[in-house]
Amino acid sequence: MENNIIVNGKWVVQDMPILGPANRGFRYGEGVFETMKVGPGGIQLAELHFERFFSGLRLLRFNIPPELSRQTLSAQIQSLSKQNHPNDLAKIRLVGFRGSAAPGEEGYEIPQYIIESSALPRLPTAIDEASGLSIDIFSEGRKSMDMYSNLKSNNYLIYSMAAEFAHRRKLDDCLVLNNQENVCDSSIANVFCIKDHRLFTPPLSEGPVAGVMRRFIVEKVNGSFLQVNQVPIDRVFLLSADEIFLTNAIRGIRPVRSFGEKPYAVKETNQIARELQKILSQNATF
Repeated sequence: MENNIIVNGKWVVQDMPILGPANRGFRYGEGVFETMKVGPGGIQLAELHFERFFSGLRLLRFNIPPELSRQTLSAQIQSLSKQNHPNDLAKIRLVGFRGSAAPGEEGYEIPQYIIESSALPRLPTAIDEASGLSIDIFSEGRKSMDMYSNLKSNNYLIYSMAAEFAHRRKLDDCLVLNNQENVCDSSIANVFCIKDHRLFTPPLSEGPVAGVMRRFIVEKVNGSFLQVNQVPIDRVFLLSADEIFLTNAIRGIRPVRSFGEKPYAVKETNQIARELQKILSQNATF
């Protein structure tokens, strides 16, 4: 059975061409996207995902029509997931982007959108003590710090090249730095450090993508069983940390085994992952 996607509310066969060469989302990266985990009961952390999605569209000067609502998108996402992956978890990619109209032309401010899905295997909730990621610094670019830095934007070049850099060096991921030589995030995740039994992550002012799982940890976990400190993090701080882990909405918490030549433990990371899973099970819809 062929998988379908949804384009501006219409069901389309996945391999059908849908964008013309003048599309500004394609040409200039004018748009934002969300990656969501969906199960039989619904979308995990749906409120945070949709809040970020619509906030991003507004920041990019889109005029959001009433019919493009959270309720509409949520219903379409769940229908697509059930159609394409009736017995599995699904990874959903929701993209909102500019059409072909130039500034001042009719239709310029109206977002277009695409929803696509892929099967997502169930991941273990506990961390293997012998597992972990091997990471280092992406050395070939720096991320600016401005009003667009926190967007999960379609203009994803620095992160794509960081992922390519990691692959080239046989690493699992790489950390992206800002122009102050401080950590923003990784190619696909936000960064947390554990030092002296305290948790640290870069503040949004340092330029990371405003990750949904990052926000969930900062807002829901902070104060419940640990304290989250939002401070600038540089290479020296990373090397002094006891543990490092990465987070995103699909994989949750992923421990770091090594940063450069330094090895790291995963004991406290595993404890945090277990506690996070408990809180997620109380807040998620599946």
